[in-house]
Amino acid sequence: MGSPLAPILANLFMGHYEKGWLENFDAAKVYFYRRYVDDTFFLLNNLTEAKNYFNSINSKHINIPFTRETKVSQKLPFLNVLIDK
Repeated sequence: MGSPLAPILANLFMGHYEKGWLENFDAAKVYFYRRYVDDTFFLLNNLTEAKNYFNSINSKHINIPFTRETKVSQKLPFLNVLIDK
């Protein structure tokens, strides 16, 4: 069993790092960025910019691996919700 303090510490840890990652990413503008626990949702102008940002954040910390999903038929699953454009 994990410690009840673990989610709080993980949230603080991620909040600290992601703020710097967003501020220091100059290759494109991140239009929308939200995170819930370990799920992150962000919007950029196009797929190339999204891949660049994804590669950038994946290279920041060895213990924080990110995975990604792209929209299919203008739909994207996120947190048990289907987001439709």
